[in-house]
Amino acid sequence: MNDTKKEYLNKEEVTIRSDIDSKDIFHTTPYYAGDSVDQHKQLEEVNEMFTEKEIKQSNENS
Repeated sequence: MNDTKKEYLNKEEVTIRSDIDSKDIFHTTPYYAGDSVDQHKQLEEVNEMFTEKEIKQSNENS
């Protein structure tokens, strides 16, 4: 591995949280790696459920 790759891999990673409550910064939702993927999967499931209901409603109305 060359020096630039080693240097890049040793850099610190910085994340930005938008869920921090400025009035109570110590009681916030913890952030874990992979949470956004889980949230996206949940959102897809809910969207699928709504889509099924919309299609059912459309079929009943026609």
